Amino acid sequence: MTELSPLEILRSGVAIWNQWVNDQPAGFSADLRSADLAHAQLAGAQLAGADLAGARLFQALLTLADLRDADLSGANMSATDMRGANLANANLSGANMSAADLSGANLSGANLSGADMSETQANQATFRGATMTHMMGYGLNLSEADLSGVDLTGTKLPMAILADCIVDLGTIWPVKHGTG
Repeated sequence: MTELSPLEILRSGVAIWNQWVNDQPAGFSADLRSADLAHAQLAGAQLAGADLAGARLFQALLTLADLRDADLSGANMSATDMRGANLANANLSGANMSAADLSGANLSGANLSGADMSETQANQATFRGATMTHMMGYGLNLSEADLSGVDLTGTKLPMAILADCIVDLGTIWPVKHGTG
């Protein structure tokens, strides 16, 4: 019998995927680089440590998914629903997350450098200690988000919503408010 690839197993459904991941040895990391998962229904998927660099996750459903330590660099996550997802320490550098929903998500320690979060909903999300340098965030909603210890050097946030966001003395905030 031919062994299925991680992508084929993931496409079999979240319950099958999560069971398969639980059966893998400690330290396992799924290779899903450049996978086409547009419109995929992955709510609650266990994708911690997965290599999803360059993956196409356009309009995917990733609510409550575990993406801790995942590599999502350069991924297209435009209009993806990631409400309540755990993206702690994930590499999201250069990712397109425009129009995504990250409401209530945990992005503590994540690398978002160079990411596009334009028109993204990230209200009540946690970004503690995240690197958000040189990011584009036109219309980004960070209301009630925790930005404690975040580095926003070179980030552009025109028309961003920052109502009641949490910052502390460790937050680096030399933000460019214009488009240039």
